[in-house]
Amino acid sequence: MREPNKIHSLFFLILLCITSSFAQNGTIAGVVMDESNKETLIGAAVIIENQPTFGVVTDIDGRYLLENIPAGTYAVKISYVGYQAKKITDVTVVAGEVTNVDVVLPPTTELTTFVVETTRSQETINSIYVIQKNNIAISDGISRDIIQRSPDKNTGDVLKRMSGTTLTDGKFAVIRGLSDRYNTAMINGNVLPSTEPDRKSFAFDLFPSNMLDNLFIYKSAQPDLPGDFAGGIIQLSTRDIPDENFVSISAGAGYNFQTTFKPYYQYQGGAKDWLGIDDGTRAVPDGIPSSEVYNDPDATTTDDLVAYSKLFKNYWGALPYESSPIDQSYQLSGGMVKSLGKNKFGFIGALTYNNSRTTNYAIREDFDAVQNNKYTYNDTAYRQNVLWGALLNLSYKVGENNKFSLKNSYSVNATDNTTLRGGENFDFTRNVNYEYYEFISNRLFSTIVSGDHYLPLSKVKIKWSAGTNTLVRDQPDLRTSLFYTGFEPAFEGDTLYQTFAFYNPTPDGNFRFWSYLEEKSLLGTLDIEYPFAFGKNKKPQTFKTGLMFMNKDRDFSARLMGYVVGNSFYSNPDYYSYLTLPREEIFEPENIDASLFYIEDVTSKSDSYTAEQNNTSFYAMFDNQAGNKFRIVWGVRAEFFHQKLNSYFQGFDPDPLQVDSRDLDSTGLPFDLLPSLNLIYKLNDSINIRLSGSKTVTRPELREFAPFGYYDYETSAFVLGNPELLSTDIYNADLRFEYFPGFGQIFSASIFYKYFVNPIEIRKYDNGIYKQLDPINEDAARNYGAELELRKNFSFLSERAFFKNLSFNTNLAYIKSIVQVTDTAYYGVSERPLQGQSPYVVNAGLTYFNPESGFSITTLYNVIGRRISELGYSDYIDIYENPRPQLDAQASIPVLKNKGMVRLTCSDILNKDAIYYQDIDGSGKYEEANDNRIAQINYGSKVSLSISYKF
Repeated sequence: MREPNKIHSLFFLILLCITSSFAQNGTIAGVVMDESNKETLIGAAVIIENQPTFGVVTDIDGRYLLENIPAGTYAVKISYVGYQAKKITDVTVVAGEVTNVDVVLPPTTELTTFVVETTRSQETINSIYVIQKNNIAISDGISRDIIQRSPDKNTGDVLKRMSGTTLTDGKFAVIRGLSDRYNTAMINGNVLPSTEPDRKSFAFDLFPSNMLDNLFIYKSAQPDLPGDFAGGIIQLSTRDIPDENFVSISAGAGYNFQTTFKPYYQYQGGAKDWLGIDDGTRAVPDGIPSSEVYNDPDATTTDDLVAYSKLFKNYWGALPYESSPIDQSYQLSGGMVKSLGKNKFGFIGALTYNNSRTTNYAIREDFDAVQNNKYTYNDTAYRQNVLWGALLNLSYKVGENNKFSLKNSYSVNATDNTTLRGGENFDFTRNVNYEYYEFISNRLFSTIVSGDHYLPLSKVKIKWSAGTNTLVRDQPDLRTSLFYTGFEPAFEGDTLYQTFAFYNPTPDGNFRFWSYLEEKSLLGTLDIEYPFAFGKNKKPQTFKTGLMFMNKDRDFSARLMGYVVGNSFYSNPDYYSYLTLPREEIFEPENIDASLFYIEDVTSKSDSYTAEQNNTSFYAMFDNQAGNKFRIVWGVRAEFFHQKLNSYFQGFDPDPLQVDSRDLDSTGLPFDLLPSLNLIYKLNDSINIRLSGSKTVTRPELREFAPFGYYDYETSAFVLGNPELLSTDIYNADLRFEYFPGFGQIFSASIFYKYFVNPIEIRKYDNGIYKQLDPINEDAARNYGAELELRKNFSFLSERAFFKNLSFNTNLAYIKSIVQVTDTAYYGVSERPLQGQSPYVVNAGLTYFNPESGFSITTLYNVIGRRISELGYSDYIDIYENPRPQLDAQASIPVLKNKGMVRLTCSDILNKDAIYYQDIDGSGKYEEANDNRIAQINYGSKVSLSISYKF
């Protein structure tokens, strides 16, 4: 294998391009904030006591940088007009390192000046505490240092650790029991596109976790955030400009207990598979005409079809390999910051790469309405996953009041899947031998330019951004190959497996499928924040207004082709010998003939479409201080939404392109008006009580509202649109109690309630030939529950350092949803839960972290309650996903004089099977003897070891 050599070369070249400077003196850096509202303070004076030459003022981000300070211990003074000054003692400067000191200043109306004295460690604790407790909306967040101490390699893994959040298919977020339709994903303040062709979903496994600076989920609305959500807004922020020059490298290896060094199968791929990108190996061959020409009998003869069929590569059949290679991971990052007079320039770049393999074992079954077993299959899925990303962020600060930034990220997540299936199909009385080959490459490029400006005379803040996102989902040459033999021989000698061959292509047989999705988004934002004083005591108030523009252009195309037999095939006395040829030989060029096998194209015009979506939003927001205890943030957002879809009717209809274009709203107005209110009561310096209410909206996604249909080969179902589909209005209420007892500690308890008008659900039914799916509006739905979060160290047991460094964290959620079903006769019920909603979510962790040595060990536990995986219909009851507890652990050990770090990670230690079932006896839990098992999957445990070094 040549993959490691290529990866090593790539990292070596990048390392040569990064330079770093080293200083004999040290640096003090940090952020100065307003204690009452978390706002950064611009122009605050920061000096070293008794060292008048070392003094600066904070910039537009509230940041300061004291450079070239000789090693030693100092006291730092911070002052700002209208605030109590502070002196931070015990600030130790180490040569060649950056000492971080974040500071919060309390406002004061006193005319006399006095200085509050505190230690560096206490002040660092206080700044973190302020950031957590002063957010406007009800939110949950996780920072980079916590992510680094977990075994999570992608953003999806990180999300499942957060309160009230679960994942479906390992990548789609479900927040407070609400599926991906009801959530919005953002990166660096801009909305991300959907990664799926026909649903509003973002696959969070696409983004590597070590490219994150932090991740927040906003669970209540505020006017300056998009209003298209009900569960939450998931905000990803990539790594920011450093305070020091650095280069960091890491490499790791992983061992999967049921995969690594064991035999495996994989079909023939391309030379760039190690990059997660197809090199053209799987493309439709050059020389193959369009589907319209291919299917035109006046333009294409049978002889032409045979000639075209011979152009396709014959790479059927999974190839055996003796040993699956070890998993690999690499990371390279570097940053620089440089002062240019009163200006400052900085950048950070990162490249991360992961290549892993898994072997999953599964049992799959299905049953009819009277519980007869339709089939029992045993699957072995060999998967290779390539996840890599690149990051380049630049920033230029002009003086103290202006900052310009350019943030770029590129990520690739590709899965190469070879599935071998054997088993019995009782409906057709056949033994089955089936192979399935699939390669999917998801790629996301995001670039955002932004500016932050502060007008010192009026104290107005102006922020703007403009950016673009380009998302590609490439699925080239998905192939299915079916061989079978009857339970009983059809004739003497009928004992061999034969391929499934018919006069028309079928997705169950020897079939090929290509799809390509590209979506480009243009985004722009403008925010203006104006502070003013109001009332007798001149309490500080803020008015904020702005706009957001977003335009999406999507192009989706698909092509479907399958092998058929010639009209005279079964008249050939040797036909059985052709059908029983080995899988890798059956479609050799010598067997491609008008009387044997050739390829037909069954692509419909409706299998491709283009679409455009525009959303222009305006908002006005007030942030009011009422007395010393109350903070009221309120306002309204107006969203003007329009989308247009260009598609054809199902089939080969020669009619011209059909267009469905409309504004989507539920009120008849040309826009959605979305008010929100956040009330924060500060009981004391450690306790907040929050109350919030809002109206939000979710809208049909592109093809859902169009009067067209198409066959989806991913779900083996015919998907219909619904031109009568309406947007969903959601009315939200939240109440939260927050207590911050000290550094890194929190106790919070929340309750929430949501009422949905015209909720959108996917209805499934069986027409006797295949499944059909279509979106409908149910009458109404309710979603409510409670969340509890606790992070606490064990210092209450002892003042010894061990107990201070040992902490326990947990978050628990209880959720209930009720959908009022429109078609009660069809479903047999009048109410049911939302699809994908778990009644409970449990996360728990135990962490020991020694801040002096850097040693840490973390153990994490996660389990969710059973949830509906697939809605039933008529006599076919719902399919549930059984709870599957997961236990992960990671230990981090500093080496090489704290310049290096060794990490040992154990993932999915319990290795429990994932089970999907029908609850036949209605017991509310899986019972093997009484329930219908639909699928049982084992993924395997994994251990990995990595080492990193920071220059």
